[in-house]
Amino acid sequence: MVRDGWAATTLITAASDQALRYAIDPGESRPLHVLAAGKAILASLTENELNQYFAETIREKFTEYSIVGEEPLRQELAKIREHGFAEAMEESTPGICSVASLIMIDAIPAGAIGVAVPTIRFTEELRIRTRKLLLRAAGTLSGQSVL
Repeated sequence: MVRDGWAATTLITAASDQALRYAIDPGESRPLHVLAAGKAILASLTENELNQYFAETIREKFTEYSIVGEEPLRQELAKIREHGFAEAMEESTPGICSVASLIMIDAIPAGAIGVAVPTIRFTEELRIRTRKLLLRAAGTLSGQSVL
C-alpha cells in the first residue's frame, strides 16, 4: 500500500489459498487510521505532517474497534515506531486483523507491506510469525540486511 493523500491505496494483492480469506483489491483506497499498513505509514510522518493530518481529517469509526481520537492514535503511532510494525484488530472490517511494516527506499517512506487474516485464524503464534516475516520482508525491500 502507498499513501495517497490521507488514505492508503492498494498496489498489489496476493490472496492465500485458504478457503476463508480477505484481500483489498488493487486500486482500492481506505483511510490511514483503520489499516495496519495505513498506521505504519502514519507512524512515518513528521510531527508537522501529523499535526496537519489531525487538523485536516475526520477519522470515521468503521467498527467499534476503530481508533479515531487524536491522543489514542498518537499513542498507537508511538508504539509502531518503537516496534517496527503496526496492527489493526478489526478496525476497518469486522472479523479481519492485519499486521504491516513500513518500507523505506533511500531513507524515504515508500509505503507499507501487510498481511490481513480472518480473526478466527489470527492466533498468537500466527501474529508472532507474521510480525517477524513482515519485518524481514520490509527490511529486504528497504535494502537493509536482515537476518
